[in-house]
Amino acid sequence: MRNGSATRCWRKSEELHAERIVVDITAEQLEHGYTGRYYSEALDILYQLYLHEGVLTLSCPRREDERLQLVAEDEFVAIPGFLTFNRNSRGMVTGFYLGDETFGFKNIEFVKLRKI
Repeated sequence: MRNGSATRCWRKSEELHAERIVVDITAEQLEHGYTGRYYSEALDILYQLYLHEGVLTLSCPRREDERLQLVAEDEFVAIPGFLTFNRNSRGMVTGFYLGDETFGFKNIEFVKLRKI
């Protein structure tokens, strides 16, 4: 996504809220910031994030690859749920938390693995 916009939605109590946000992110920023391999000890599973036609895409075992939709800075959504990325003090992505309260899970940690 380049210089696009997204709609961020959230539920507070019984009310549904939404706001339009403008996101300024290039394919290069996606490539260098988010792509890589991520491991969840809790699920004992490895996810791969890569760029396909300029869109951040999730690959995981036994599923078709899923395009991620940017909803806020460091937040994406896909079929598995919401991915909220973590950064260290130098601003580097170190992993993400996966969650979807609709399906009753949240804060499943995935750690970004070093490139080989």
